Amino acid sequence: MVNEPMQAQENDLDGLIAFDMSMSGLDATMFLPDRSTQGVDPSLQLDDITAIYTLKVGRGFAMTIREENRSLDGIKADWERDMVWRHEIISEDAETIIVKRSLPGGDMEHYHFVMSKPSDQAPILMRSDAMQEFSLSQVERMLNSARTFQWNTEPIALVQH
Repeated sequence: MVNEPMQAQENDLDGLIAFDMSMSGLDATMFLPDRSTQGVDPSLQLDDITAIYTLKVGRGFAMTIREENRSLDGIKADWERDMVWRHEIISEDAETIIVKRSLPGGDMEHYHFVMSKPSDQAPILMRSDAMQEFSLSQVERMLNSARTFQWNTEPIALVQH
């Protein structure tokens, strides 16, 4: 396991555009790949039942955003109990983990990330879409975007009741 701090660098924002998510009910902005790199515009959808936002930008870029009070240690404990997938942590810091996921024996190897971003109200949990398979470079690109998540105003709640 490699423990390296993972910080977005200013030059990492090349090819990214500011995406205001407030029109979809999430009063935040994040830098995402632009149409010239992905071929499509970003889309953000809310699942009213689970209160999970799904953010997609073409193939190889799909993440979920949710207000969730879970620590990264709790997520790692879930991975340890997983009876189907093996999880090998590639890198981690205080807010993020990149993991290589595979079946026992090394079949179907792919990568995912999870990021817990503190906020005044509740932590925001961002992760690559668990139902898709990603390469390490795709996960690093999504995580680079996730690090740019900023509230437009003081957060009150992701979903207003």
